[in-house]
Amino acid sequence: MQNFEKAFYIPTDWENQSAVWFSWPSEGKGLWNDSFERVREQLIELYAICASFQNVTVLCSNSEHPILTNLIKKKKTNFKITLLEYETDDVWIRDYGPIFLKDSHKDELIGTSWNFNAWGGKFKNYQKDNAAADWICQQLGIRCIHYHEILEGGAIETNGSGVLCTTKSVLCNTNRLDLNGSEDWDSIFKERFDMNKVLWFENGLVGDDTDGHIDNLLRFTPDNRILFSSTNDIRHNNYSTLQQLKKDLEGYLKGALRGYSIAPLPIPAPLYFKDQVLAASYINYLVLNNGVIVPCYNQKTDDQACSIIQEAYPDYSIVPFQCTEIIQEGGGLHCLSLNQPSLQR
Repeated sequence: MQNFEKAFYIPTDWENQSAVWFSWPSEGKGLWNDSFERVREQLIELYAICASFQNVTVLCSNSEHPILTNLIKKKKTNFKITLLEYETDDVWIRDYGPIFLKDSHKDELIGTSWNFNAWGGKFKNYQKDNAAADWICQQLGIRCIHYHEILEGGAIETNGSGVLCTTKSVLCNTNRLDLNGSEDWDSIFKERFDMNKVLWFENGLVGDDTDGHIDNLLRFTPDNRILFSSTNDIRHNNYSTLQQLKKDLEGYLKGALRGYSIAPLPIPAPLYFKDQVLAASYINYLVLNNGVIVPCYNQKTDDQACSIIQEAYPDYSIVPFQCTEIIQEGGGLHCLSLNQPSLQR
């Protein structure tokens, strides 16, 4: 293992950010099929919303620059984004981009680059995505620490103060294990991220291509509250998983999460695409400077979810964003984005 100063920590999403990053979907990647053009228009809308809160950087292949630029012009709204020429294999930059660390003692931002294998080899093309973290760090001019283990950004959730949550269905999955054998993730997270406590949860949502990322299940919030996906409908295909999630959280409240409160966030009614259930979740929201963009699904629970998130982020503007088509490719707003922390407090 490679050691570095214990001063480094993973900043939370509600700490000040310099930018939010996205990857532009290119033609010929097989993404979204019949909804491809509509989703690209939605992404322009998303970029515009994000640009009203902070800087936006988009990775885009050179051949796609004119297309992206023309779509922005068609919106006829005045917003700016930074385009960087880099072609990715897929759009879910949260998972293959750098996991950023900050130094609590001095002004330094660094990136960590982990192996990415398309969520356990589910897709054959991922070499460009696997190289993206190092490339992004080079563009930012920051130090990048490389690790051989397979880890995706959406697989972990931290409170910024030494507590990390993750799922066994992802990190203990044989499709993620290093060739050398099973990883001791508790030790890895404690050494490399200075975590005091690593909290394990069993499974993720049904239909999640990632095998069950934590960012569809729970999120820490600024007021020592944990929002978690929940349903009381025994017919829901995630009922048993979310009941276990609640039980585990209640257990942790007596120990590792003492001092926290938990608040249920309704999970959308099951959504399907081509007879496949989709991993739709309100928990997969995107936090920006002074704003939270919430994925919505044209359901009656949309407003309720936005209200609960507003309670957890009282000083933030809550922006609902329809994701009924975006979710068809398997991810939400948090998955699509990568928060770049600022060195300013």
